[in-house]
Parts: sequence; structure tokens; C-alpha cells
Amino acid sequence: MITTIIFDFDGVQVIGLVGVEAYFRANIDPHFSLSNFEGDELEQVYRGTLSEDAYWQALINKYRWNASVSQIKEIIKQGVQEIPGTKEIIEALKRNGYRLGLLSIHGREWVEHYEQTFSHHRLFDAMLYSYEVGLCKPDPRVYEIILEHLHAQPEESLFIDDNPIYLEGARKLGITTLQFTEAEQLRQDLSELGIRLHEHSV
Repeated sequence: MITTIIFDFDGVQVIGLVGVEAYFRANIDPHFSLSNFEGDELEQVYRGTLSEDAYWQALINKYRWNASVSQIKEIIKQGVQEIPGTKEIIEALKRNGYRLGLLSIHGREWVEHYEQTFSHHRLFDAMLYSYEVGLCKPDPRVYEIILEHLHAQPEESLFIDDNPIYLEGARKLGITTLQFTEAEQLRQDLSELGIRLHEHSV
């Protein structure tokens, strides 16, 4: 029986970089691709060994972007939007007594911004971000750590993520998984697992 439900953040609760690619191509670099953000520098941010400012400055230098660190940071912040419906599902799960966790690959400064902008984090019994432990999904240790924080066993836990690779990492430990596509599908998937979402359920 599932008593504990762990959510990813980006791609499940919020979607980042909305409109960023078009803005960059129009105003900063006509050859820009979101893949420019990937690489060793981003991995260091996620592991907590590189600050956001240092990350953007490294990319500005690498790609010779005609932009400042502060300008890029503001563009990125504006590109983050809440995914409709997910927060309501999390709230319903909390009302029904499930233990809730958040497990996310993220950098410190981005998390600070999200927690100032959104209120999802207040719903969770435990949260774990990659920068806090220097580990990223699908490293098995991150799933073990969040389970420890939640005082939960793998067989009683469910992990929800939009990335199949991260789901596979959880499954290897015996955690049930669901791939997120959109909130209404998640409601159906949870119902099929016998997970309560309605106030009148017992």
C-alpha cells in the first residue's frame, strides 16, 4: 500500500524556459539553442559547486553573448511558469494524509527564486535538491536519502517524474513510479493505483 508520494519539480510542478529560446535568438544570439545551457557548467550548478552568476558568466564567455549576467537571470526567471493542476493534486494528497516528498535536480539560487515565487514547497514533508548533497538523479543514493527523510520504505512509496531515466533509477530500488505528462493524466494514473484524491474518501 502506498503511503508516501515523491514529486519531481521541473516538468511536473513548474515548466522552465518558456519563451527563452525565442528571446535569445531575437535579442542575444541568432544561433542559440537550449542545448547551450547544458554541459559541465550546469552539472556543477546542480551539484552545488558553481554559483548561478559564475555559470552564466561562463556561458557568456563561451558563446560570446552580448548580454549581462543580470539580464540573463531576469529572462530565465520570467520563463518559469506553474504547470496547471499539479499543485491541486498535491494539496488533495496532503489532505488525505499521504506523506509527501520533493526530489529535484536544481541549483541553490534557482530554488531560492522558486520558493519566493511559488508555494509548492510548503506542502511537502521533506525536500531534497541535488545541490544539497552533491548528487543527481538517477544516482540511487538520492532516492535513498529522500526516503530516509520521509521515514518511508521503497515498497510503500511512489515517485512521479517526467524523465523516464529518473523513473528507472527509482524502480531499481523497488519504488513504484509514474511518468508525468499533464495533471489530468496524473489524476487518472493515481486513481488506478488506488490513491485517494477526494475529500470524502476513507
